[in-house]
Amino acid sequence: MKFEDELIWIGPWADDDHPERPRPEDHVDPTTTDQDRSIVACYLDNGFLVGAPLDGYATCSLCSDDMYRGTIRTDGTYIWRSGVSHYVKEHGVRLPDQFLDHVWNMLDEIDNGGGDDNMAWWDSNPYGMSPDHSSSASEICS
Repeated sequence: MKFEDELIWIGPWADDDHPERPRPEDHVDPTTTDQDRSIVACYLDNGFLVGAPLDGYATCSLCSDDMYRGTIRTDGTYIWRSGVSHYVKEHGVRLPDQFLDHVWNMLDEIDNGGGDDNMAWWDSNPYGMSPDHSSSASEICS
């Protein structure tokens, strides 16, 4: 996994301190299907947890809901705050195409299981144990 300074941030959104950042209201896409929004939000919600949970709440700039700030998550390439999924799922905010292409590629890899070639390492007996290890196991455990 990359170090945090090498990860690509998704969010946070524009605010008084950073007006140059994207504004979620400029990226609402009503053509995105509910299913696609749910899949992307699920991907975001299931990233690897990075560090300790954040304290407090943040206010959604679109609906004014208080959202638990939650956590910072990553997939090893991108990094985001947990609230990003709220904007995707609840408001139809479309994230940049570069990120969406990455998500769909990652999900395709998972769906395809990486193919049979990716099983070669596991099938090669990476633990170095003989196929019939029952006798050695019983000697160790007795």
